[in-house]
Amino acid sequence: MKIKAVINKQMVDSGEKLSHIQLTYPENIKMPTSQNFKVKWNENNLKLSKIKKVSHNIIHLYLDDLTQNLHTFTFIESRFVNEFIPMAFEIKQLGTVELENGQIMMSDSFQFEVEIKELLLREAFKPYHFRSQMPYCLYNSGTGKQKPLVIFLHGSGERGNNHLLPLLCNDVPLTYLKYAKEVEDAVILIPQAPWDSQIGAWCFADVVATLTELIQYIMEIHQIDKSRVYLSGLSNGAAGTWNLMLEQPHLCAAAITVCGYIHTQRKSESKTIEGAVYTEMAQQQVEKIKQIPVWVFHGADDPVVSVLGARSVVAALRQAGSENVKYTEYQAGTVKPNAHASWEPAFNEKDLLPWLFSQKRHLV
Repeated sequence: MKIKAVINKQMVDSGEKLSHIQLTYPENIKMPTSQNFKVKWNENNLKLSKIKKVSHNIIHLYLDDLTQNLHTFTFIESRFVNEFIPMAFEIKQLGTVELENGQIMMSDSFQFEVEIKELLLREAFKPYHFRSQMPYCLYNSGTGKQKPLVIFLHGSGERGNNHLLPLLCNDVPLTYLKYAKEVEDAVILIPQAPWDSQIGAWCFADVVATLTELIQYIMEIHQIDKSRVYLSGLSNGAAGTWNLMLEQPHLCAAAITVCGYIHTQRKSESKTIEGAVYTEMAQQQVEKIKQIPVWVFHGADDPVVSVLGARSVVAALRQAGSENVKYTEYQAGTVKPNAHASWEPAFNEKDLLPWLFSQKRHLV
């Protein structure tokens, strides 16, 4: 006789992680009176925070996320990229498993049949490859009307050839999806940059060219309101957003950049302070994009990309006469535990997406 254990996941600001395990017992088995369960994930014992009986034949095992990392992916520092962790589970109930007629089914331990329940996010976004060069995910409700297009560029940790990394390593795609389903219908494009040993893929010339072609392709085959194309990105994706604005200043109606920087091919223009890098935007670049509404986010104590770059570009845009730049800086110590991850509070700002979707570009 088999008893099913379903592994449930959840999406939090920092990405996909394990949530709880549901055990469903057949009607002829007595529910366990003891709470002695053993859960292994890739040979590592997982700690439980709570065991709860939710119905006459269902038990939930809640995993303790305060004492262990339950994310389904891990950061590989040597390659500066995230990778998914294998989903190999072993779940046992220790002690006696008894049938309703009093017969002992198992007197030592019972191992459950494991099933993994995936998030509906995977179903909402369809995976594609653009000319075998760039994986991407696309959400489109299919309703027959013109819709805005939202483009999200991931950070360096999600580059590669697995479209699920940009989708599940933070909750930005889910935030956009909820808004598109609940507030305003939109097409959501999440491309993936190729992995390269050199960090900065979204600003490589060949990647920019492919991305530009992909966006044009999406705009041609879907009913896109060309006056409402929105760019957004975090970290290297934010650098890619600035870069694409400069390359295609008449493309987007508005942009969101989070913990980003201005890309430069001249190392002499890149500055470092306390290990964090930043670059200032040249005046001719400022003039090129000053008409584009942009909301810039950064953490004051970002150890990877210095806040000085964000402050500099915002000041330069305002000095050039832009009235369309918004800036949010998070005080030191408020973005935890990773001070670089200011996308987590940024995409929880209640006014962010209403502001973004309210912007409209005048078509020439």
